[in-house]
Formats: sequence, C-alpha cells, structure tokens
Amino acid sequence: MRTLVSERGVRVVDPDLSDGNYRGWKPPALPPSGQPAVNSLEYRLQHHPGFPLHRGSVWHSVAVVVEPDAPDEPSLAEIMEISVQVTATGVPYVHAVLPTDRYDEAAACLAREIAARRIPNNDLLTLWTTVAFAEDAEPLTERDKRVLAAHLLENIGTPEHPATDSHLTGLIAESLWLNVITRISVGPGRPLRVEGHDWSATDPGGDGLTVYGIAGQYSFRLWESKYHGTDSPTRETVHVACRQVRERAPSYLARFSLVEQHIVDNPDLARFYSRLTELWVDRAPEAGVGIAVGTRNTNADEFERIAEFFELGPEQHQGHLNLIANFQDFAERVRRLLWKGAGLWNER
Repeated sequence: MRTLVSERGVRVVDPDLSDGNYRGWKPPALPPSGQPAVNSLEYRLQHHPGFPLHRGSVWHSVAVVVEPDAPDEPSLAEIMEISVQVTATGVPYVHAVLPTDRYDEAAACLAREIAARRIPNNDLLTLWTTVAFAEDAEPLTERDKRVLAAHLLENIGTPEHPATDSHLTGLIAESLWLNVITRISVGPGRPLRVEGHDWSATDPGGDGLTVYGIAGQYSFRLWESKYHGTDSPTRETVHVACRQVRERAPSYLARFSLVEQHIVDNPDLARFYSRLTELWVDRAPEAGVGIAVGTRNTNADEFERIAEFFELGPEQHQGHLNLIANFQDFAERVRRLLWKGAGLWNER
C-alpha cells in the first residue's frame, strides 16, 4: 500500500481493497502555519512513528511523501516505491524501491541534485544542465570544462581515470538517502533541516544530520550511510554502521554543531545545534540515530537489532533502505550524466 500526503490530503491505495478515501476520511485543512491539522491522519502519521491504518483485522504500514516537485521534474521520492515499516523491536524504517523501468528518469534526477549541491554558481549550473540534457548544446570551452571538473569529479573520476566502484557507489548511496529523506515524513516528521552530505563520500565525519521541529521542540537524527554490494545479509553492513556511529557519534556531532555559527535568524535553533553533543551523551529524548543503506540485496530484518547498539528508546532509531536491483548500472548512469554535463562524455 502507498499513501501520498500533500496539501491535497491523504489518499490510500490498497492492493487488497478498492482504491478510495480511507473510511470516507476527508483531507484536513492546513492551518496558516503549514502544520497539519491536529488529529488529522497526516498529523498522526507525523507524530506517531509507524502509525498503522486498520480496516477489519488487517493492519498496514504506510508511506508518507510530501510536497511533490514540479510535474515535469519528479523527485526520487515520487519515482521510487516507498513504504514506512516498523520492525518487531519498534524501529521505524523507510523501504524505497526503484522500479527497473525508471532507471533513466531517476538517474537524471539524482545527477541534477548532485550537480546542484556541488556547483555554487547558477550560471555554471545552467551550463552543466544544458550540456547534460539538451540535444543541441554548444560544446564547452576548455575553461568551463576545467571549472566544472573541479566541482563535480570528486568520487566520480574521469572517463580515463574513473573513481573506484566503492567511491562511486558510496556517493550514490549517500545521495539517494539525502534526496529522499528531505521529502518524506517518518519518525519525528519531515526534517526542518538536513545537513550533509560531505564534499566526498569518503570524508571523515558523520554522513548526515536531520533536525526536526514541532511546536518549538527540536530533535535530531545522526545518520550513517553505507553501500552494501555483496550477497551477504544486508544487516551485516547495518551493524558495521551502528558500531561506527556508537564509537564516533560525539565527534561527528561536534562537527555538525558548528553549523550553529551560521544560523543567525533563529537563536533557539542555533542554541539547539550548539547542544547536539551534550544531548547525545546525556541520551536525551531529543537525540536519535539513523542508518541508511543503498543496496541491490534485501532481507526482512535489516534494522531489527539496531536498538541494541545504542542506549536509546526504539523510537529514537530510524532505518532507511534504498533498493536498486542493478545498483552498479544505476550508479554508472548517474556518473555518465555528470560527465556529459562537464563535457567529458559523448553518448555513443
């Protein structure tokens, strides 16, 4: 089942029941603040992780996808088939599957977002986009190639000297998480801010930080992202990520806390950032952890045991699985588009 949430309301599509509004539920009016109406289904989904729909004796997990992009440029959150599930131990996790017939569309979406994060100049970004996607684009000058290469080729490499598979897949796995997590509501809700990822997928430090704010109360999830490319159970990579965060979380959060220096319009939020490490060490309810994995391989219990690694409540943990049947092929499609926009690749 998939449930889409937007300002148009929630609509339930159930494989076992007819497609329709759930029990005659009507979309709630959103108050001026943009927060969902209290007691609406959207509100309950945001504030109660894994909130299930019940009809008769059947319980369903739900996916919440908010604020779709423009119709001509859908986000990965709209392209992928997303559900929010809950482990037997009470940990909510996102299960996102990329349909095989939408690889090219998704690769274009992800390449655009990677380029947009790495190219700070709008004119340069427009130039990259034109060369990457227009059929009659003018060739780049050597000067423009040099500038674009400096911004884009980390973890990508060049056609002559491509980056290693581990660097490329690490970048793609991290970028998939970032693209989807910014657009969905699960666990504490939809992120108010998302920090990361690093300039390089192999840089030291935490891979991401999501900050949530509901009714003036802030909370966070510290994220570690991994690529799992073997036939062994995916949970093995999840547990590696858990051990890494358990050991290094205070130093990761100390780095993210420096963002506080750049938040000048919200002193309460800046103060919250300055306390990230303290909240983690104190095991405060505002703290939390997330583990994201990109893989071609899935099992039923990837996130079953992550709460065993941390002294936090089950609701303070979150998992995120991005499943792509041919992950390496998808990663290469994204890389070729980034190369093409930088004038380094011609389709043959």
